[in-house]
Amino acid sequence: MKRQKSYLLFLLGEFTINSEVLSDLVNTLTFVIGSPYLKYVHHDNLIITHFESYDTLEDIDFYLNTTLDDTILSYFLLPKPRKMGMRLDDGLKKHLTDLKSNNLKTGNSTEQISENFIHINEVLHDYTQKFIKKVKEKSEDKDYQLDDVLDKITESGIDSLTSEEKKFLNNISKD
Repeated sequence: MKRQKSYLLFLLGEFTINSEVLSDLVNTLTFVIGSPYLKYVHHDNLIITHFESYDTLEDIDFYLNTTLDDTILSYFLLPKPRKMGMRLDDGLKKHLTDLKSNNLKTGNSTEQISENFIHINEVLHDYTQKFIKKVKEKSEDKDYQLDDVLDKITESGIDSLTSEEKKFLNNISKD
């Protein structure tokens, strides 16, 4: 049986808290969350989330890359370390780091995900894995032309290449 792992997700964007970014984020992460709580703190341009998942970092990263909309300009996904330093109000720190309960008592700050979402996650887990595998295979099936990839490097630089294009170049250099 797979073990749940804790992840921290830092999302950067040009959004306001009044936007639908938070509800969209919760809906997006529902497919990978493996516990009843998604904890987050947010500001005008930053959302920090903490959640548990049975999925690998690579699978969650791939899923986020294919599902997050353009309001999220950048994100950082990393396994939550056992020890880490942070400067955060004590109440928010406890709220963000404790996935076992809802301990923020003010306003409508409850981020508990209903038990139905957990069961949906369990039911859809195999479907989600098949979907991710299918999209990965589809992206690997692209037929790249060396001239096209080299033109892209000339026009936009090597950093503009996708991971598939870089893999294509690596495979050519091995031949």
